[in-house]
Amino acid sequence: MKAMTTCLAILVLALGAVGACSVTKEKGAAEIEGSIKLAAQPDGSGDNCGLPHRVGENSYKLDNTDPFYCRRDRLNYFRLENFRSATEFSLEDDYCDDNSSQWSFKLRTYIEPVSTGWISIASLKAANEGEIVTRGVILVEKMVKGGDQIDELSCVRIWGSQPGKSN
Repeated sequence: MKAMTTCLAILVLALGAVGACSVTKEKGAAEIEGSIKLAAQPDGSGDNCGLPHRVGENSYKLDNTDPFYCRRDRLNYFRLENFRSATEFSLEDDYCDDNSSQWSFKLRTYIEPVSTGWISIASLKAANEGEIVTRGVILVEKMVKGGDQIDELSCVRIWGSQPGKSN
């Protein structure tokens, strides 16, 4: 009986310790709010990677050495996973260099949260600004000077929206 009481006391202490644990974040640390997946093929196969979506501005130069190892100039499709409403993102060529870019597409989400199927980057060339690309995603701006948008993606920028405040 004494052994069982001792075990019960240890279990209670252990559970109390687990219950007292909490996850802390550094002040100002950005919380991941979903991701954008990139792939070479329409089914997500071939070269592929994922980039985290955080509150605030995030730029990803796809230079084959970034920590997410997104292969520059090989990714032709994107998919959103759990993006917050009012988040804007752009898909661009030329390493996020606004002066030499041949094309860019800026999109915005309007559903909370939004996840999509695979969307062809090249198909955005035919879409009009203000057009719904897929449920939850609208094309805000596009600039196309040249290129065919196939095997040319080298920059992704995400402007993560702030979480809503509950009353």
